[in-house]
Amino acid sequence: MKSRFEVVDCRGYKIVCSDENWCDKILGARPYMKEWEEIEKKALISPSFICTNLKPSKNREVYYMFHNYKNNKYIKVVVKFNKEKFGNVISAFPTDGGKEGETIIWTPSSN
Repeated sequence: MKSRFEVVDCRGYKIVCSDENWCDKILGARPYMKEWEEIEKKALISPSFICTNLKPSKNREVYYMFHNYKNNKYIKVVVKFNKEKFGNVISAFPTDGGKEGETIIWTPSSN
């Protein structure tokens, strides 16, 4: 699977976004995000906060970065990690903030 981009997140974990996920899943659902690739990378490198979500998978983490797109205030990037803490971006979209069932596990003051 060809990589669209690779970054090292704020905690030192390597994260990739495949061409397939970027084109089919992210842009397929939200074509207006075509120009958001750099914003998505920034959300992984310098998030406002990171959460875990026990639903539907325990190995997913959710990165939020303040971005104020229209009435939504954050970009949300969902990453699935393996046991070695290597992550794959599985979704990204604008949202108004954290959701019920998510637990904050990292903030900039966590450093």
